[in-house]
Amino acid sequence: AGEWPDPLVPLNAFHLPANRTHALWIDCYVPANAPAGEYRGTLTVQVSGRRLLQIPLKVTVWDFAIPERSHLRIVYDLRSGPGWDVTAGEDPETLKRWYRLMAEHRVNPDVVLPMPEFRYENGRVVMDASRFEPMARYAFEDLGFNHCYTPWLFYALGWAYPLPPKFGLSPRTPEYEEALQEAYRLLVDFFTRRGWRDRLVFYLSDEPFLNNPQVVDDLRYYIGVVKPVAPDVPVFSSTWYHSPAMDGYLTMWGIGQHGSFPVEKMRERRAAGDRLLFTTDGQQCLDTPYLATERLLPLYCFVYDVEGYEFWGFSWWTYNPWQKGWHRYISQSDQGQEYYWIRYPNGDGYIAYPGEPVGSNEPLPSIRLKAVREGAEDYEYYLLWKQAVERARQAGKDVSAAGTL
Repeated sequence: AGEWPDPLVPLNAFHLPANRTHALWIDCYVPANAPAGEYRGTLTVQVSGRRLLQIPLKVTVWDFAIPERSHLRIVYDLRSGPGWDVTAGEDPETLKRWYRLMAEHRVNPDVVLPMPEFRYENGRVVMDASRFEPMARYAFEDLGFNHCYTPWLFYALGWAYPLPPKFGLSPRTPEYEEALQEAYRLLVDFFTRRGWRDRLVFYLSDEPFLNNPQVVDDLRYYIGVVKPVAPDVPVFSSTWYHSPAMDGYLTMWGIGQHGSFPVEKMRERRAAGDRLLFTTDGQQCLDTPYLATERLLPLYCFVYDVEGYEFWGFSWWTYNPWQKGWHRYISQSDQGQEYYWIRYPNGDGYIAYPGEPVGSNEPLPSIRLKAVREGAEDYEYYLLWKQAVERARQAGKDVSAAGTL
């Protein structure tokens, strides 16, 4: 209830009642080719055409630029909730507006929509990527996204759900395995021909109940079916913690940032050739604006050699987020049989806002999303620092003053 510091509305003029304050957020963009130096300007506040206040502005531009394309793999699910639907109909122009906002803040969508379509005809799998390809070219080549999960067809099971059928075929049958492999091969070949193979991640399961032997057995079976098709494409699951039962099966782990996956295990799995993402749920919320998680995650990635992080929602609203800063209760089940009611933390699942309610054709960022971008830019600074130190070391220079991270 009341006001909360999060959405950022574009403003030129605004009404300020007496005895009130109004915060302004100002982004200053510097072209990559801007000459280094100190730039000065003035911010002027006018009331009814009368100059009220002038504020000096100084910007220092350094003699280097961070890369235009990000090295860090930051993943947010572009999804719809019961309070608003941004992906309905998968309208290309609507999707492009959201993708531009994500790219501007160095964030990838979980998947590129509309996803390729798969059909099972006369015992064979057919893939139709005619709607997917134009958007994928825009996403990967124009916007520079460096990540894409496999389509939902390939999702195995989440939480304690059982293995689902594919194309109406039952798991653990030769027909099931052959169809699944054929569909995955078509997808990988498509990405390979277009030079996008390094973006692809096989999204296996969300937070599987790895204390359940049946879940572990199902996951290992499923990985055994798909992994031989493309052993180099990482097989990912957000496990949060380490499970010895999945060693040698998962090749990309979604790990907790709070110590649930011990550092020594992180080193062990990397030495075995596995890759790591941090996974975060319920930790980027309205009640903790600018608390630091969004800004610190890229630092954790740099220090612990983790190639990125994922968050489950970019646009999941259960109410109009301009009217209510909290979520409604939703029905949820761990295994598809017993259901319960749950209300997610305030702001959990979204980090941007629909622009239409405030007169904008473009979706709008939040303070939290600005922190995400600043953290992603920090990571590029860390890489530049590391490269500069290494060049100096190879040149025989003393680098002791450079410090360590």
